[in-house]
Amino acid sequence: MRDNYQNILLILLCHLLTTTHVFGQEKWTRYFLTPTVPIAVNADLMTAKAYIVDEVEGPDTLYQVLKEGGSPVCYYRKLVAEVCFDGQCRPLNLSIYWNVTGRYLGIALPPGEFLSKTDHEPFSEQEYHRLNEILADSLSPLATLSPEDLIVNADSNKTVLDGLTGATRTDVLQHVVSGAVYTTYKLWHYVYGSTKQEVVNHTVDQLSLPLLADILRSADNGDKIWALGLLSTQQENSQELEELLLDNISDDNYLLSERSINAINKASLQSEKFQLQLANKLLQISNAQQKLLLRKFNLAENLSISAQKIWNKNLSTWSPDIIHDVLGLYAAQAVEEETIDTMAGLLEHPNRFVSLKAYHVLSNKNIEDQQTRKLLARYEEEHDITNN
Repeated sequence: MRDNYQNILLILLCHLLTTTHVFGQEKWTRYFLTPTVPIAVNADLMTAKAYIVDEVEGPDTLYQVLKEGGSPVCYYRKLVAEVCFDGQCRPLNLSIYWNVTGRYLGIALPPGEFLSKTDHEPFSEQEYHRLNEILADSLSPLATLSPEDLIVNADSNKTVLDGLTGATRTDVLQHVVSGAVYTTYKLWHYVYGSTKQEVVNHTVDQLSLPLLADILRSADNGDKIWALGLLSTQQENSQELEELLLDNISDDNYLLSERSINAINKASLQSEKFQLQLANKLLQISNAQQKLLLRKFNLAENLSISAQKIWNKNLSTWSPDIIHDVLGLYAAQAVEEETIDTMAGLLEHPNRFVSLKAYHVLSNKNIEDQQTRKLLARYEEEHDITNN
């Protein structure tokens, strides 16, 4: 299907002369949520690329809005559709917008158009905002309902939602705009239909490190988690992305922090500066996140001296399992004399789990310092350890 896409470059300002919404154009009424990627005020400098998408109703056009440089900003579809069963209702005439992550962005109404309820009563401002809240809920119960499920004793031959009559089920009312049950239902299913996946596919096809950075600056954590999932598959990170990853590693949101740690790649861990930043971050996060972050350090070909110094200073204050993990890293790396001294001090740690790990790591190092060798010999004697 994707081979049939038609790539048509359009200038949005010119396309405005037909039916397309232009950002910042006062004649259009738009109800937007916070965008993933900021939408420029000078929208006439933005272009839109058109793709043919397959829908239940037949082929339709999905527009990808681009900023200067060709990076996607958002997507939209123009929708003209009936919202009742017999075609007697006022049709929908609007554009639905998606963010680059597939998240719902909002709707835009052309001049003179409005959404209506029973008896063609126009939506109030409050109802437009309520509609946006409903359409933003990807987990809405509307996903599992059929049109007939929306009303009590629905009879498709006699009952028309929105346009004529029909008693809305009480358990449905909280998930729809009152008086616009089917309008709400149909719009929700357009938002979360096959077009959403098409949006995601096109964004992934044009993925770049700058675009990922734009998404990671989103105010929506769902957008960030979406981007982090893709970033974890990348072989390289930019300095900008590394800084954004660091910002997201905290105790404020465990899932976001966990995904940020997972997105750190091998290339980034070869940087001494980035290792130092991560080593400091280890002092600020919970035990569970510390373990995840230390596991990432296994990707480092060389453990930086600066990271070792940070850890050596704080090692004895950490929980035994974290100390054990740090010692595991020291075992696999060439370490400084200061690190050897720190591990030697752990031979006297009250937790046998820690002291024994320190002993094994030191025993496999080429120790020249006589004082450290004496400490190892004493530990062997005290704990009845025999080296064959």
